[in-house]
Amino acid sequence: EDITVSPTPVFDLALRKVLSIGAKNPTVTPGSTVTCKIVVWNQGTVDAQNVVVTDYIPNGLTLVADGNWTAGTGVATLTNPIAALAAGDSTSVNISFTVNTGFTGSIRNFAEISDADNTAGLPDVDSTPDSNPGNDGTPKDDNISEDHKNNPTQDEDDHDYEDITVSPTPVFDLALRKVLSNGAKNPTE
Repeated sequence: EDITVSPTPVFDLALRKVLSIGAKNPTVTPGSTVTCKIVVWNQGTVDAQNVVVTDYIPNGLTLVADGNWTAGTGVATLTNPIAALAAGDSTSVNISFTVNTGFTGSIRNFAEISDADNTAGLPDVDSTPDSNPGNDGTPKDDNISEDHKNNPTQDEDDHDYEDITVSPTPVFDLALRKVLSNGAKNPTE
C-alpha cells in the first residue's frame, strides 16, 4: 500500500520593514522623503490570501499619497491586500513619507500584518494579525523568527519598525561687519 505523508499544515506569516535601497543612512532632514520597503514572508506550509498590511504613521511623518495606501488618522492601510502568497514565498511593497517641516529628533515607524486568510482556516502559529501595535511584545528590529503567541516575552514576527533620525536642516550662513578702527571719530579724519 502506498502512503503519502504530507507536512503538518502550518500558517505562519512574518513582516520586516527596512529603509529602501539607496536610503542606507537613517538620518534625514525636514522636508525629505523617506521610503521604506515592507517585506511579507509566508513561513508556513499553507498558502495565504488577503494579507492586509497596516502602517502606523508617527508624529513627524506625512504619508506620500500614491494610491497604494489608504490613509486614516495616524494609520495607513495597504489599499489592495496581498491577494495570494504561496507557502515559502515573499513579496514586498514600498511606503513613502515626507518628514514634516520643523520636526527634529527620532521617529520609530511600525508596520504589521493586520489580517490574513488561508484555505485551511488555521490561525498564525506564532503571532496574531491585528491592528493593535501595542500588543506585539517587546519590539526587536528585523526579527522574523520569534514566537510571541506562545512566549509573551518574545516579539511578534508579523510586525517590525524602522528608526529614522531627523536632523535640523543644514544652514550655511556667513556675515561680515566693517567698522572704523579705534580712535577714528568720523570718516573724514
